[in-house]
Amino acid sequence: ALAWEALPPPLPAPTLPLRLPPQPAAVAEVPWRSLGGSPRGALGRFVDAVGALLETEAVFADLAMALGAGQCTSELREVRAEVRRRSSEAIKLQEAALRRVEELGRALLEAPPVNFAIVVDTATLVQLCHPGVLGTDLELQHNVGSLRGGWRLLGGMSLASVAPHVAPLPLEARAHALQVLRTIAQEVESSWFAFCIPPLDAVSHHMFHLAAWRNRWALVLREEREVARWQAKEMLEVSTQSEKARFLAKGFDPAAPRGAALKASHLEHRIHWSEYRDAERLRRAAQRRSARADRASACRAASTGALSAGAAGRPRQGPGPAEGAAEVAVARGQ
Repeated sequence: ALAWEALPPPLPAPTLPLRLPPQPAAVAEVPWRSLGGSPRGALGRFVDAVGALLETEAVFADLAMALGAGQCTSELREVRAEVRRRSSEAIKLQEAALRRVEELGRALLEAPPVNFAIVVDTATLVQLCHPGVLGTDLELQHNVGSLRGGWRLLGGMSLASVAPHVAPLPLEARAHALQVLRTIAQEVESSWFAFCIPPLDAVSHHMFHLAAWRNRWALVLREEREVARWQAKEMLEVSTQSEKARFLAKGFDPAAPRGAALKASHLEHRIHWSEYRDAERLRRAAQRRSARADRASACRAASTGALSAGAAGRPRQGPGPAEGAAEVAVARGQ
């Protein structure tokens, strides 16, 4: 199954003027959330589609963990279908977003920034508190972890105690914001913060999240196929043993030596004629299993014989320096 470890929830904050969308149970799996300022046009539709895909994936992960490996319900199938629908939509919108980026060119660099809520871990928070990382306007001076230089830290979210609105922090609150960052870094493993970022960075990061989702989903499908294969093998083994026990009760052993093989259907009296094909199928399966075991034993015997022959034909090497010195000392002592 998938490794779905939920990050800790965000710190409690006062009610913000900007209302966030409803958060699913595993919202911590979604590292970015739009704060209502997504890029316009095809770029904005792509960003929103990827965000919806990640939220649906988090819901699917919660259901899968609750049910356990190999279990499935109608609700889980519905969520899986929703994930597939949203993924196909996001992939189509990605192509449109790439074309739009090519059309805009350098004009996209001059587009107005957008606001996003981003999960920041403890290591990144500690680096943000270092001198020279944040400017006087709380703008990142260089890349820090997954955060990029030029992004601006805003109020609200985990900094709601300093500035309740998702907006640039007042000058008198910026020094206090750094102290809050240090406190949060000591108390939690990750938390939500609002950033003002260029739209091109938002689009590129969501393309990265879509590529990461493809890798995770491919792993999910591969693990599900493995689980289904092993479950099918287990069910086949249980069914085979049950049929074998049923025929043994009637006096026929499918795994008996060749001398006790099935007779012709009109001469076989140990089983009913309607069960003849089932008994023949079990008999052939037992023969194939015995043949595989014989071949494996022959291969092991051949490899053991080859190793023994190689060891016997290998010339004996002379003593090493330490062994030669010891033999000389013993000879002199004698």
